Amino acid sequence: RTRPRRSRACGCFAGPVPACERSPTPARLPPLGYNVAVLRSAASSSPRFALALLLATAATLAQADLSPLQGPQAQALMLKLAQYPAMLSAAAQDFAPHDVTFYLRELASLYHSYYDAERILVDDDKVRLARLALVAATAQVLHNGLKVLGVSAPTKM
Repeated sequence: RTRPRRSRACGCFAGPVPACERSPTPARLPPLGYNVAVLRSAASSSPRFALALLLATAATLAQADLSPLQGPQAQALMLKLAQYPAMLSAAAQDFAPHDVTFYLRELASLYHSYYDAERILVDDDKVRLARLALVAATAQVLHNGLKVLGVSAPTKM
């Protein structure tokens, strides 16, 4: 009988070989004190980690003027966010949960392109609020999509 072993990477127990050590993902994060650079590299391919990164920088914004968002990355991200309701309806009608997964993965990728191209917290209040609203909207869609799939995601770093 083998004794469950604790992973050095994240501290989880999962039989003879912890689940996080069987994972094909190269970046493994400790449970506390996340390194943002490591989290960003992991988030580029994982909607769960993208959500953690988003929630770390997002604010709750009810009303914001999005007109300052003129960059190509911001436009691409907003267009992808606008596709969510139609994609979700089509995935439900076609019994295709993988479509939700593909959408969330592409959304996470677009968010990281946007995050790399734009500085979110700038001095101009209108631009800052617009960028934070886009970040918050992206976080909400990622959260909702992961919830539809039954996948939990970290809510803070």
